[in-house]
Amino acid sequence: MGMRRPASLALLAALVLAPTLAGCSVIESTVKDSVEQGIRDATGGDFDVNLDEGLPDGYPVDAVPVVDGTVNGGRGTVDGKDTFVVTVQATDAATAAKDALVAAGFTVDGEIANGDGSIVTLSTTAYDVKLVASADSILYTVTVK
Repeated sequence: MGMRRPASLALLAALVLAPTLAGCSVIESTVKDSVEQGIRDATGGDFDVNLDEGLPDGYPVDAVPVVDGTVNGGRGTVDGKDTFVVTVQATDAATAAKDALVAAGFTVDGEIANGDGSIVTLSTTAYDVKLVASADSILYTVTVK
């Protein structure tokens, strides 16, 4: 599954804005809807995501570690493959997230970073992972191969 660059940037922007705007429940709901729309756009629109509190059922915790923080996640199918989407509210955790995946056996396939965040693609023989990180949030998209 390839994440298109414009969709990646939209996700990064949504993640950067989410913590800033999360003080009001109406705004919180709007931000969550924006992030969910960005995820649908990034996955080709065929991923019906509902981000619930905690990791989604069936998430491969032992194989794909997630940094500590406030976690929301969802599960769906993209191109016939199980896909998990997880957001973590965690400050300055992009490097920790990438390092944890590398320690778990992932190879970094690509990386883009600037002052506002980063996008990293990683893989093993069993999973593809895309990390989109801002200063306060990380989005994991995990696809079973």
